[in-house]
Amino acid sequence: MKDLVIHNRINTISEYLIDEISIVFNQFFSQNSRILYVTDCWERLKGIITIKDFLECLKNKNRDYVKTKCCVLYEKCENELLSEAKDLVERFHITTAIPVLDEENRILYEIIWNFEGKTQQDILQSYQNKFLRYLHSYYLKEADTVSVRGYGKFRFSGVLSLSRKGKQNVLIEKYV
Repeated sequence: MKDLVIHNRINTISEYLIDEISIVFNQFFSQNSRILYVTDCWERLKGIITIKDFLECLKNKNRDYVKTKCCVLYEKCENELLSEAKDLVERFHITTAIPVLDEENRILYEIIWNFEGKTQQDILQSYQNKFLRYLHSYYLKEADTVSVRGYGKFRFSGVLSLSRKGKQNVLIEKYV
């Protein structure tokens, strides 16, 4: 069962810094956060970046990791907020946080969830492990040699063509 709590530590990043992948990466891991709020110069919410979306975009080599449409709540009494947040979490399967905004769209605080038995640190550690796997991935270049256990050594000769779905047809040569 999900437990919702109000969290006062907000992790923001300026909309002018989101093009620098290293800055976004450092914000996530230095703040032990799973969500960053993108703000303008007046500190109004412009979008969110979740660690999951950020890692997927790094894996796919694109930079479209800012979501401009997200669930938000506006300030009211605590019981109403938690009740509305619970409905949003269940309806949209939110796994990070829901920002609570004032009338000028500035973030006041966030409502976060915790699963029983799992801490924020455990969840963050699993995302860090995923990132390290992506970091150690390797894209082959022409003339690279690859050893496949049980099949031998192969030399990557290059990409022949792309399919309509974007898959690559490649040429490999087996060492004998």
